[in-house]
Amino acid sequence: MTSKFLLHLSSDSIDLERRDASGHWHRLGSVLPDTKHLTKALTHLRQTAVTDTTNPLEVLVALPDDQIKRLDLDHTDTSSAALQQALADQTPYEFTELCVDCHPTAQGQTIAAIAQETLEEANDLTEAFGFKAVGFVALPGAAWENNFATNKIAGVKIGCF
Repeated sequence: MTSKFLLHLSSDSIDLERRDASGHWHRLGSVLPDTKHLTKALTHLRQTAVTDTTNPLEVLVALPDDQIKRLDLDHTDTSSAALQQALADQTPYEFTELCVDCHPTAQGQTIAAIAQETLEEANDLTEAFGFKAVGFVALPGAAWENNFATNKIAGVKIGCF
């Protein structure tokens, strides 16, 4: 599912962006995570997008880059076994605790993995402040909108493009 709004989470800021008709994102505002009155600041940020605060604002959630493990692979095998082998010893999590996405490249593919518990924490955070996560993406350099938690293959959440 997509949204015309993006809530970008990072250690430096929480940004709200809106996608225009041509597909470009425009920042509506930003809040520092250590703001003294975070709830009030995020409510104000949300109101820059919609004035109706009775329903949660549906957003894509851009995950913090430092929470995502990316690997460039020289093959295009997206089987569970191949991904498990590539991610072995790359994170402190078991493969079954990860959500994995793939993106084809000229050399093979780039894979991205994030802990399922991180997705759950991001979802809880968005809900606590009046947002509703309709999907999770990673935006390294705003070049790749990969999608986490869309399908399950062999017990591992995966969404390959």
